[in-house]
Amino acid sequence: MQGALLSVLALLAGAVTAPVLAQSSLDQITFSSFTPSSTLKSTNLTDLVQWDGYSLFVEGLRVVLWSGEVHPFRLPVPGLYCDVMQKVKALGFNAVSFYTFWGLHNPSEGVLDFTGWKDLQPFIDAAHQAGLYLIARPGPYINAEITGGGIPGWVTTLNTDLRTSNATFMKAVTPYWQQMGSVIAQNQISNGGPIIAVQMENEYYLDSNGDIDTQYIADLESLMRGSNVTIPFTFNDASEAGRLVTGQGAVNIYGFDSYPQSSDCTNPYIWPYQVDPSYRPFFQNTSGRVGEPFFIPEFQAGTTPLVAMPGFDQCLPLYSSDFEKVFYLHNLAEGVKMINYYMAFGGTNWGHLAFPRAITTYDYYAPIAEDRSLQAPKYSELKLLGHFVRSAKSLPKTWIVGSSNSSYTSPEGVVQVDELRNPDDNAGFYVVRQANSSSVSDTQFTLEVQTWQGNVTFPITLYGRDSRVIVSNYCWGLSCIAYSSASIFTSTTIGDCDVLVVYGEATDNIQIGLSSSEMKMQQLVGSATASLIANTSTSTLQIQVDQMDHSVFNITGGNRTVLLHVLDSQSVSNAWETVIEMNNTSPYFRAEMSVSALVFGPYLVRSAVDSDGSLWLSGDVNVTTSIAIAADPKYSCIKWNGNKLDLSQDAAGMMHGTIQGVCEPDTPVISSWVMEDSFPEREPDFDDSQWVVANHTPSINPNAVYPNYTGTANLYMQDYGFYVGDTILRGHFNGTGVQTGFNVSYSPGTNGVGAMWLNGEWLGSALAPQAGGVEDTNATYSFPEGSIKSGDNVITILLDNSGLEETDQFSGTPNNIKSPRGLRGYSLIGGGEMEWRLQGNLGGNTNFPDKVRGLYNAGGLYGEREGWYLPGFDDSTWTAAEPLTEPGVTFYRAEVNLAIQAGMDLHYSFVFPNHTGNYRAQLFVNGWQFGRRFGDLGPQLRYPVPPGILHNGTNTLAMSVFGYNDTAADWTIGDAGLTLEIDSYTASSLDLSSMTVDSPSWHDIFGS
Repeated sequence: MQGALLSVLALLAGAVTAPVLAQSSLDQITFSSFTPSSTLKSTNLTDLVQWDGYSLFVEGLRVVLWSGEVHPFRLPVPGLYCDVMQKVKALGFNAVSFYTFWGLHNPSEGVLDFTGWKDLQPFIDAAHQAGLYLIARPGPYINAEITGGGIPGWVTTLNTDLRTSNATFMKAVTPYWQQMGSVIAQNQISNGGPIIAVQMENEYYLDSNGDIDTQYIADLESLMRGSNVTIPFTFNDASEAGRLVTGQGAVNIYGFDSYPQSSDCTNPYIWPYQVDPSYRPFFQNTSGRVGEPFFIPEFQAGTTPLVAMPGFDQCLPLYSSDFEKVFYLHNLAEGVKMINYYMAFGGTNWGHLAFPRAITTYDYYAPIAEDRSLQAPKYSELKLLGHFVRSAKSLPKTWIVGSSNSSYTSPEGVVQVDELRNPDDNAGFYVVRQANSSSVSDTQFTLEVQTWQGNVTFPITLYGRDSRVIVSNYCWGLSCIAYSSASIFTSTTIGDCDVLVVYGEATDNIQIGLSSSEMKMQQLVGSATASLIANTSTSTLQIQVDQMDHSVFNITGGNRTVLLHVLDSQSVSNAWETVIEMNNTSPYFRAEMSVSALVFGPYLVRSAVDSDGSLWLSGDVNVTTSIAIAADPKYSCIKWNGNKLDLSQDAAGMMHGTIQGVCEPDTPVISSWVMEDSFPEREPDFDDSQWVVANHTPSINPNAVYPNYTGTANLYMQDYGFYVGDTILRGHFNGTGVQTGFNVSYSPGTNGVGAMWLNGEWLGSALAPQAGGVEDTNATYSFPEGSIKSGDNVITILLDNSGLEETDQFSGTPNNIKSPRGLRGYSLIGGGEMEWRLQGNLGGNTNFPDKVRGLYNAGGLYGEREGWYLPGFDDSTWTAAEPLTEPGVTFYRAEVNLAIQAGMDLHYSFVFPNHTGNYRAQLFVNGWQFGRRFGDLGPQLRYPVPPGILHNGTNTLAMSVFGYNDTAADWTIGDAGLTLEIDSYTASSLDLSSMTVDSPSWHDIFGS
């Protein structure tokens, strides 16, 4: 194949002369004086990953890194990693970027846990099997809208500045970092694995001035190299700041993240911002100047769903296909050659993973939804872009040679054109969009492009928020075209033919310039209208695209027969190109080297395998589907999910058949619920003698107790090993008849709640509001007359905590992560000493009993500490479920039976009724907390739960409800009203009928 590639380059260089644009055009185009460096670089430890100023090289081949973000910890079902990876690969992507969560793997000092679902190897293996490279992002700080930004709770209690080279912090991070280094080294490309790069830190700065500790980065790098990691180090700057491009700690490949779109989901069709023109000049003056390719490690693919988020259910259009076409192609126009879209698949903030402003869903409005379904049309558009980028072999080595909104087009001023050109083969890529990138107007114009046949002008229409890449001097296989006004889906070689797949809107008139006047065209199938116009040296193919049509044309007269597929934009959404895996061949797509098949029609095509001369396709359909396959004619037998297809052949050589869908599955029915009170701690005679005594005084936390409070006890829960979920404080004092009330500053985190009882009697509650990022809320309570008794009195406080802060939430420093959860101050009005006892999750961060699900699954409610949420708990004495009747906490339990058929992929969601009130609910499924319902703030009602957490047979459900005010609306959720719905389903190559994840029962954890 390498010889064929060189022959094509020679054809372009020798037989074809590329003319220069007319001088009048040159005068009007602003050319960059910058030329990327062609000096090849590496870490000098491996040559399997190299780079120059244009692009990355992997195993000696130039690639545009086209990546999507996936987090293994947000899908705790390793059996589903292959599903997600196959869906990312089917987008045309060649890589996945992934965070790892330090706190998950290192819950307490001296404890590292990479067992069970926390083992990273299945995730890495799934990427490798799918043919996806990996960029590892182990932090230590990851941000990621996760509690503490990934920093373990125990580290927040150390007397050290976080994210610095301070010896105490480095001692804390080193065991985790070295273990991650070992995992990465074992799976890096130089050891036969898929990992090609490692990111140092994330969005790193220490203060509002943007200062960084370069010694800290150098220390992380040294430790990683000490673990035998040989691949490049990268960096994701929080903005266009140029940190770590040069100097101490400088990484091999620098990048910055960008989130240019609005997050106003109440107006999802309004774009207040234009595309950002600053990318290119910034690159030229920073990493481009030192010979690195242009890298954006995080580019927006959606946004974080938040508590009380306006427009939560209508946000997807803001980040859908129009956004992708305009903003993603703008990145190519700016010269970006390495990009990672955040997120490709978001997953779930199950348990207590979320930071204070986030909710359970981390769907992110990504192309692959939280329930693993495909978000059309977003997924489809991204697939079109991905396939083009990976198949355009000349694209990686291109740079901008012209940029104008007037010189290329007529009329002038309405369309922006950026011209990229390959200096070796003169291939051109013209990125065209509306000059006003937010415009929704249809714009007709003519575009002038440079080809080896001279300058050519042809008409194009942009449909509102639209953008496309127009190619010139485009070659693949042994064939070339002078230009195409249509968008290219892919270019490949199948059997003895070079295949080009293009698409346009129905009724578009497209033009394709052929290589000579000797070319002949024959329409084989389809209803598009076509004509071939020849002159003395060239031929132009003109085609009228038809609606819902797939036409194929046979073009001869060149070096090889070309089969041209022309589809309308709707039909092409179900087009797939999949690499055919053979013995001893790589699953990774390599332009000009991979053998592939084209498949049209199915909902998803996952893979293609050559099995003893037969072609085995696997994938999904959501209805009975017509399938068309363009593959090497040698495949006389083609199977779909193991079943031989009954096929007929058309005049274009495509094989046609039908794939049967599946019958609609039955909707599951949840059994009757039973209930039990889960807040005995409010009663004055509750035995708290085994609780932790609050005697860590003073705290070393840099966030001091607020002034004007007289209480002396340190009530910061982190100082006592409690970092996740609800916590309970009981303060004892001797009643003397002079105490009249209580002042308190609750610190549950933004959106958290504090509630108080005196001797079992509810006094009130307070919410830490989201506005202004407030994490505390102050309250004053007057003791009811006669409520204080002689002797021991008990104040009980229940805190519904919302997680640990990320960095830079309030004062611009990483120590914001240390913001306390507990009380920031208290005063017993009337005076008197208080003794406090504290309780959080059972065992805190050191002795939590459920080592399988891990620290972040359950909090400190009584029912959680007793294991009421677990399968196998005996609830036979519980009573029939009713709503709450007073402020407090109640646990509910039920069951649901599932009968999942083999060969089906079902997407389940639990749906809460839209009952609003001052309550918080947690939903547990087979012991896994997969839903936090904010009854007071919303907005989430639908909670997807993946197969594996749900399984065939009987599933145990549990729900805690904390009603923190005293009206009936705060308790109505108590009779459940919860339903389990099937959002969608497909006939699939997946077998979910036996999909499970280790879910220990009550007996497994607590014994008999």
